[in-house]
Amino acid sequence: MPNPIPRRRACGINVIAFARLIDVLNSTVLGLTREELAAEIGVTTGTLGRWLRLLQRHVYIISWRPAGRAGPPTARWGWGLPAFSAPMPRPKTNAEHSRAHRQRRALLADRATTTA
Repeated sequence: MPNPIPRRRACGINVIAFARLIDVLNSTVLGLTREELAAEIGVTTGTLGRWLRLLQRHVYIISWRPAGRAGPPTARWGWGLPAFSAPMPRPKTNAEHSRAHRQRRALLADRATTTA
Protein backbone atom coordinates (compact mmCIF):
# COMPACT_ATOMS: atom_id res chain seq x y z
CA MET A 1 0.00 0.00 0.00
CA PRO A 2 1.43 3.40 -0.94
CA ASN A 3 2.17 5.94 1.71
CA PRO A 4 -0.85 8.33 1.99
CA ILE A 5 1.38 11.26 2.95
CA PRO A 6 3.21 12.50 -0.12
CA ARG A 7 6.93 12.92 0.35
CA ARG A 8 8.56 16.15 -0.59
CA ARG A 9 11.06 15.76 -3.34
CA ALA A 10 14.60 16.47 -2.29
CA CYS A 11 15.54 19.69 -4.01
CA GLY A 12 19.25 20.12 -4.51
CA ILE A 13 20.69 23.42 -5.57
CA ASN A 14 23.48 23.96 -8.01
CA VAL A 15 25.63 26.30 -5.92
CA ILE A 16 27.80 27.42 -8.84
CA ALA A 17 24.78 28.33 -11.00
CA PHE A 18 23.12 30.06 -8.04
CA ALA A 19 26.28 32.11 -7.42
CA ARG A 20 26.38 32.94 -11.13
CA LEU A 21 22.75 34.16 -10.89
CA ILE A 22 23.66 36.49 -8.04
CA ASP A 23 26.70 37.73 -9.98
CA VAL A 24 24.70 38.37 -13.16
CA LEU A 25 21.92 40.17 -11.25
CA ASN A 26 24.51 42.37 -9.51
CA SER A 27 26.38 43.25 -12.70
CA THR A 28 23.46 44.16 -14.97
CA VAL A 29 22.24 47.74 -15.22
CA LEU A 30 19.34 47.31 -17.65
CA GLY A 31 18.14 43.99 -16.24
CA LEU A 32 17.59 40.67 -17.95
CA THR A 33 14.43 38.75 -18.71
CA ARG A 34 13.84 35.30 -17.22
CA GLU A 35 14.77 33.61 -20.50
CA GLU A 36 17.99 35.68 -20.83
CA LEU A 37 18.94 34.89 -17.21
CA ALA A 38 18.30 31.17 -17.70
CA ALA A 39 20.45 31.11 -20.84
CA GLU A 40 23.20 33.10 -19.10
CA ILE A 41 23.51 30.82 -16.06
CA GLY A 42 22.60 27.52 -17.74
CA VAL A 43 19.44 26.44 -15.90
CA THR A 44 15.84 26.00 -17.01
CA THR A 45 13.30 28.79 -16.65
CA GLY A 46 11.37 26.70 -14.11
CA THR A 47 14.41 26.38 -11.85
CA LEU A 48 15.14 30.07 -12.29
CA GLY A 49 11.55 30.91 -11.35
CA ARG A 50 11.90 28.96 -8.10
CA TRP A 51 15.16 30.73 -7.32
CA LEU A 52 13.65 34.16 -8.02
CA ARG A 53 10.75 33.27 -5.72
CA LEU A 54 13.27 32.36 -2.99
CA LEU A 55 15.05 35.66 -3.56
CA GLN A 56 11.90 37.79 -3.71
CA ARG A 57 13.15 40.08 -0.94
CA HIS A 58 16.41 40.74 -2.77
CA VAL A 59 15.49 41.04 -6.46
CA TYR A 60 13.28 43.56 -8.18
CA ILE A 61 11.88 44.39 -11.59
CA ILE A 62 14.00 47.09 -13.23
CA SER A 63 11.67 47.65 -16.15
CA TRP A 64 9.05 46.00 -18.36
CA ARG A 65 9.84 45.18 -21.98
CA PRO A 66 7.10 44.77 -24.58
CA ALA A 67 6.83 41.13 -25.61
CA GLY A 68 6.31 42.05 -29.26
CA ARG A 69 3.25 43.10 -31.21
CA ALA A 70 0.95 41.28 -28.81
CA GLY A 71 1.09 39.70 -25.41
CA PRO A 72 1.92 40.78 -21.90
CA PRO A 73 5.15 42.68 -21.20
CA THR A 74 8.22 40.83 -19.94
CA ALA A 75 9.89 41.71 -16.64
CA ARG A 76 13.60 42.63 -16.57
CA TRP A 77 15.12 41.51 -13.26
CA GLY A 78 17.91 43.07 -11.20
CA TRP A 79 19.43 42.86 -7.72
CA GLY A 80 18.18 45.29 -5.09
CA LEU A 81 15.26 46.15 -2.85
CA PRO A 82 11.81 45.14 -4.15
CA ALA A 83 10.47 48.56 -3.10
CA PHE A 84 12.14 49.96 -6.23
CA SER A 85 10.29 47.60 -8.59
CA ALA A 86 8.82 49.27 -11.65
CA PRO A 87 5.04 49.06 -11.77
CA MET A 88 3.57 46.85 -14.47
CA PRO A 89 2.21 48.91 -17.36
CA ARG A 90 -1.55 48.92 -17.68
CA PRO A 91 -3.02 46.83 -20.49
CA LYS A 92 -4.40 48.52 -23.58
CA THR A 93 -8.10 49.27 -23.62
CA ASN A 94 -10.37 48.01 -26.38
CA ALA A 95 -10.45 51.53 -27.83
CA GLU A 96 -6.64 51.62 -28.03
CA HIS A 97 -6.55 48.20 -29.72
CA SER A 98 -9.21 49.31 -32.24
CA ARG A 99 -7.41 52.59 -32.96
CA ALA A 100 -4.12 50.78 -33.60
CA HIS A 101 -5.87 48.27 -35.87
CA ARG A 102 -7.51 51.06 -37.88
CA GLN A 103 -4.18 52.87 -38.22
CA ARG A 104 -2.43 49.70 -39.44
CA ARG A 105 -5.25 48.97 -41.86
CA ALA A 106 -5.15 52.54 -43.24
CA LEU A 107 -1.35 52.35 -43.59
CA LEU A 108 -1.58 49.07 -45.52
CA ALA A 109 -4.31 50.48 -47.75
CA ASP A 110 -2.17 53.57 -48.41
CA ARG A 111 0.83 51.40 -49.31
CA ALA A 112 -1.31 49.29 -51.66
CA THR A 113 -2.51 52.38 -53.57
CA THR A 114 0.96 53.94 -53.81
CA THR A 115 2.64 50.79 -55.13
CA ALA A 116 -0.11 49.98 -57.65
